[in-house]
Amino acid sequence: MATSIKSEILSKIYADYLEQPRRVIARKSFDQADSIDDIISEYTIEAQESTLQAFFRPAFGKEGFVVPQIGHHPDFLHLKEQPGLTEACPIVTLFLDMVGSTRLGIIYKPVEVFHIKNAILRSAIDIATSFDGHIHRIMGDAIMVFFGGKTKTVEESIINAVNAACSIQYFTTKVVIPQLKNGFGAEPFGIRIGIDYAPKDKILWGSYGYTGVNEVTATSFHVDVASKLQHAAGHNQIMIGQSLKEQIDFPSELLMVKTKLRNNETVSIPYVMPNYTGIEGNPINYKQFILDWKNYLKYTPIARYDADYRSTGMSIIPYIHVCDQKGSELGFPYEPCSTILPKEKNLRFSVEIPSSHMFPKISYHVENHGAEAERAGENYDNHDTEYNEELEKVRKGTTHIHWEHTQYRGLHYMIVKLFSSGRKTHEARLGIYIA
Repeated sequence: MATSIKSEILSKIYADYLEQPRRVIARKSFDQADSIDDIISEYTIEAQESTLQAFFRPAFGKEGFVVPQIGHHPDFLHLKEQPGLTEACPIVTLFLDMVGSTRLGIIYKPVEVFHIKNAILRSAIDIATSFDGHIHRIMGDAIMVFFGGKTKTVEESIINAVNAACSIQYFTTKVVIPQLKNGFGAEPFGIRIGIDYAPKDKILWGSYGYTGVNEVTATSFHVDVASKLQHAAGHNQIMIGQSLKEQIDFPSELLMVKTKLRNNETVSIPYVMPNYTGIEGNPINYKQFILDWKNYLKYTPIARYDADYRSTGMSIIPYIHVCDQKGSELGFPYEPCSTILPKEKNLRFSVEIPSSHMFPKISYHVENHGAEAERAGENYDNHDTEYNEELEKVRKGTTHIHWEHTQYRGLHYMIVKLFSSGRKTHEARLGIYIA
């Protein structure tokens, strides 16, 4: 006998997450919220134009509301009316699919399957749009999203795609799936995501079909391979391609090689399968990497709101400002992992000492990654700065300032720790992208 989803679970999926009229954070502002659960619990149904964007956009330093769109990419609409005309422009492609969704049709009624799938798709669309993604297609229980275009830099587009993918996995596993499990007792499905970057010399935009029956889309191995990467990803995993990894010089510690059990032995699957051959018949050996999205989120604003992504139960929030000159009070704010920063900038870290304690020591640990940092020295120019000041100089309720300098391309970490009587009491991890 088919198991029925309780009506209140369907109502909650609609009311709390996804259905019109759209939700807003009604009673607590973003800055006042203590946790992701706090934010979610404060959503109410109001006829306003904000859904999950109300959390993710300000959290990652983005302003305003983005109207979701689907279909032709707005930067290439002119190609729709010009058959045969093509244009080269780099893009990042994200492909998302559900795992195990076919079996739902055997177990549940069609209306129930519709609501389950739509819950995932709506939240994924909402979050992708929060990171300036353009929804290109919805294909059953899958979506295809482009990040970038003529107005975005390559690095910005890649960072947006990575942040969107990690946030989608986070929200799906943290919020949506637990709600569904409450309804029928077992996790019925998950999602998998593939992402890759197509450089300008390996992509063409154009209109397929003919006038009235056409679609403006991109032609590239790297666009097509995003689907292959998605298919290679496991349950609630993200797989990225070699082109994306190399372009952003992603830290190796956040990447894993796919493995498979074969004849009771674990074997590595480092390349996209099938391993296509080039014109000379040699395999292209295009690399694929599993992105450790849970570890990545520890260096993003998500860690401020969710204790599961912090190494200590007590959190501090260092604020980052990007300045031209060291010692300057001027500058613009930077949210961790939100976008790319240029080299030769000065970063001002401001840490407010919690009012309930006094701290004799504050430490700032810089952990660099990437080829440029590796060439700088044996230890990637990693370094620690400790302030062992008298208690009256690091007093509760005051703000401590520390300066660093942007120098190497890649994603780097700043880890701030507060100590009392030799014991670490607070910690914050911050990711900083540098071009």
